[in-house]
Amino acid sequence: MSLLQPRSIKLHRGTPVRVARGFSLIEVLVAMVILVILASIVAPRFGAARRSESMLAGDQIEDLLRMWAYRSSIGTQQVGIWQKPDGLIAIQVRDTEGWEPTSGDVAPWIDDRLSNAVRLPSSVEIIEVQQNYEVQPLGEWFIQTNPDRSRPQVSISLRDSSNAVTVVSLEPYSNAPVRYDGNTPAAIRQPIDLDAEGEETVSW
Repeated sequence: MSLLQPRSIKLHRGTPVRVARGFSLIEVLVAMVILVILASIVAPRFGAARRSESMLAGDQIEDLLRMWAYRSSIGTQQVGIWQKPDGLIAIQVRDTEGWEPTSGDVAPWIDDRLSNAVRLPSSVEIIEVQQNYEVQPLGEWFIQTNPDRSRPQVSISLRDSSNAVTVVSLEPYSNAPVRYDGNTPAAIRQPIDLDAEGEETVSW
C-alpha cells in the first residue's frame, strides 16, 4: 500500500507552509514612537541650521557696514554700498586715480579691493533699506558717502524663512553698527530738533 502513495505527498508533508500575516498593534505603535523620536531630534537641528544662516547674514551685513565706515574714514574718496542686480552687495569707491576734475567727466565707481562682497543665503532676504530714515527701493540700490566724506544713516532689515527679523543700523557719527535680532524690527531712533520742538532748555 505504501508503494502506491504518490511522492508528492511526502514532499508536501516535508515542505514548511508559510502563512502571511500583518503587523500587530504593538509593532505599529513601536514604529510610530521611533519616528516621533527621530523627528524630535532632526527638526531642531534643521531649525538651528536655518537660524545659523540668518545669524551669518546679520554678521555679514554688520561687517559690511563697519568696513564701509572704516573706508570712508581713512580715504579721500567717496565710498558707497551697492546691491547689484544679481543680489551681490559690495563696497564701491570712486576711482580718482588719473582723473582730472576739470575734465568734466565723472570719476567712475569700482569695487573696493580691500573688502569682500556679500551674498546672502537663499533663506534670507532684505525686506527694507533706509538712508537717512527714508525707505529706499528694494532690488538694486546704492548708498554713498557725501562729497565731504560724511556718511548718511543706513539701516538694513533682513528676514529669514521663519519670519525672524534682523536689523543692522549705522548712524553717521558711529563706526560700530547697532544690531537687533528678533521677530519684529527694532525701533530705530529718529533725530529730533529740540529747538523746533520747543525743548531747547531740556537737559539731555
